[in-house]
Amino acid sequence: MDRGRQYYGIGLLFSGGFFNAIIGVLVHFTNERTFMDVMGFSQVVRIFIISPLIVFRNIKFIYKRRTTLLIFLRCVIGALGDTFVYYSFTLLPLGDATAIYSTNSVFANVFSVFIFKRLWKWQNFASSILCIFGVVIICQPSFLFALNKHFSLNYKGIAAVIAGSILDSFSFNLNNLLENVDHICITTFLSLNTILFWVLTLISNKRLPVLGFAGCSWTNLLISAIGLAGLLNVLIVTRGFQLVEAGPGSVALCSVIVFGYIFQLFIQNSSIQVVSVFGAVLIIIAIILSSLNAVNDKKEISKHVTKDMSQSLSRKDSTRRGIIQEATDLRKND
Repeated sequence: MDRGRQYYGIGLLFSGGFFNAIIGVLVHFTNERTFMDVMGFSQVVRIFIISPLIVFRNIKFIYKRRTTLLIFLRCVIGALGDTFVYYSFTLLPLGDATAIYSTNSVFANVFSVFIFKRLWKWQNFASSILCIFGVVIICQPSFLFALNKHFSLNYKGIAAVIAGSILDSFSFNLNNLLENVDHICITTFLSLNTILFWVLTLISNKRLPVLGFAGCSWTNLLISAIGLAGLLNVLIVTRGFQLVEAGPGSVALCSVIVFGYIFQLFIQNSSIQVVSVFGAVLIIIAIILSSLNAVNDKKEISKHVTKDMSQSLSRKDSTRRGIIQEATDLRKND
């Protein structure tokens, strides 16, 4: 992964945050459906839209056993993590869930170091902590900023969003190992697994999905738009995490908070608060620091690899010259 690919990956994840924010805005207007049905139907729309790409691009779905296992784990864990996060939105205020979920960048770095055996980089952890501070300042979660002394925590919702954060962090690291797998393949399997979890939820609740064609055409149109934006988001994010390590990538993905805050100013006619602007600036600084660190690391690795290759070639060349010299000396002695 060279510097150009690193910049490209960071740019993809930053734009992924933009599409993620759009999804949040669209979901806000789908009050006529349950959140799980919106999620499920939007996944069906994704499969419908992506099918022509699979056919015309002749996407490969069969890989070696190890790669297939990594794809399976990445998609199942990613779908399960998204389901936990969606579920937490039904139990917690959006600011609370978002602030807790922002810890995924820390978890991503922890998994990267202790499980995937990548180098310890304190800059990545510092950027993650800075990003969390920015998210907390913008979202102002009620468990930190509530004025009510009798405020009670929803532990089920907190457990769900933490589980989603951990699972997504692990899936981002797995995604990073699948650099040579077509991102359309990963996106397809991820959507199929999410649909499977939706169906299992319907079965557990003993109900059928609410189609709502009568008088709900506007909601159906919104769900289609969510499916399209979600497909673009997953394609972009999947490809981004193939090019950038999970830690810096997770920080770049937190740009969704900044975009969401900007959209909120226009949609809800909210007033600009200095504190929230300060939080957005902290997130942007964290993204810049993390991105520069990732790019510089790859530059240093590339230099070391080039130096090692040059030294290896020099050793081989000197060994070859020594063998030729010995052969020449033997001929002279004969």
